[in-house]
Amino acid sequence: MEQAPRNLAPSLWVIDRPFTLPYVGAEIGTRMTCIRLADGRLFLHSPVKLDPVLRNSLDALGEIRAIVAPNKLHHLFLAEYITSYPQAGVYAAPSLSKKRPDLHFIGELGDEPQTEWRGQIEHHLFRGAPALNEVGFAYAAIGNWKEIAMFHHRYILVLAASVTVGLSATANAQDCLKTGCPKDQQATHFIDQDAAGVAIKGYDPVAYFTMGHPVKGSPDIEYVWKDAHWRFSTQEDRDAFIKDPDKFSPQYGGYCAFGVSVNVLADIDPEAWAIMDGKLYLYHRPASLDKFKAAIAENISKANVNWSVLQPKK
Repeated sequence: MEQAPRNLAPSLWVIDRPFTLPYVGAEIGTRMTCIRLADGRLFLHSPVKLDPVLRNSLDALGEIRAIVAPNKLHHLFLAEYITSYPQAGVYAAPSLSKKRPDLHFIGELGDEPQTEWRGQIEHHLFRGAPALNEVGFAYAAIGNWKEIAMFHHRYILVLAASVTVGLSATANAQDCLKTGCPKDQQATHFIDQDAAGVAIKGYDPVAYFTMGHPVKGSPDIEYVWKDAHWRFSTQEDRDAFIKDPDKFSPQYGGYCAFGVSVNVLADIDPEAWAIMDGKLYLYHRPASLDKFKAAIAENISKANVNWSVLQPKK
C-alpha cells in the first residue's frame, strides 16, 4: 500500500516510493520533498511516481506552484506532473532540457533562486560527486553529473537528490532526525490553530450552524477549549459553544477533512465548509470539499480511522 506524505515539520513533507534501477535490478527507492511556500502553494523537489494516493494527498495540501528536477537523472516521472499540474512551473538542472526535449521547462536551475521561491529557498550548482557517479554509471552514462543543492531558510533544509536533511527547532523534526520519521504524521495540537493559538483562523464555529455561512469572530469574544482560542461574532454564539462545544466544533480538530481521509494534516480555508449529519467539516480549499463529497461515507470512515492515529496522544 502506498504511503501518504510524512510531515517532518510545519509546511514540510517527504514522500517515499519504491524504485528499481533498470539493468542492475537494485532497489534504491525514491524520495520527493514538498514545501509549502509563503503564498500557500507547493514546491516539489525531485518528483516520484504520481500514484492515486499521492495525487489525493497533494490535492489536499494545496496547489502546486513549482516542480524541480535537481539533476540529470531525476526526471523519469516529470511528464505525469506536467500533465496533471499544467499551472506549475517546471525547472530543470543544467542540460536536462537537452536530454529530455519532449518535456517543457520554463527555466534552468543555477545559483540564483527563481522568483517563485526567492527569499525562501536558495540553491547552488555543484559538480563532481564521486559516490553518485558510481550509481550513475550503473544506471546510465552520467559522466557530466550536475546537481542542485537547495537550502530552505525556515528549516535549514539541505536537499540533495533523494536525501532530505531537516534541522528544525520543533521537537517533531528533531525526533525524526534521531529515530526516523514515524509511519504517519501526528498533530501537535488537538485543534488546528495559528501561532497565537487561535482556532480555525478566527472564524465563529457556531455561525456555520446559525447563520449558514462563515462569519469572522471577534478577538473580544473568546473562549478557550482544548488549548485553543475560539472566537465568536456574538455573545450568544459563545454561550452556545460553551454549553456544547462538541456539537459546534469542526470534525478532526478543524484540520481539512479530506486531508485526514488520505492521512494528511492540511490547513483549512474557512470558506470551504459543509455541515453533514449535524457535523461541521472544514476543507483546505473547495476542490478538497468536492473530492470529499464524491465518496462521503467512505471518506468519513477513512478520516475517522486516520484521526484516531493522527490526533495527539492524551
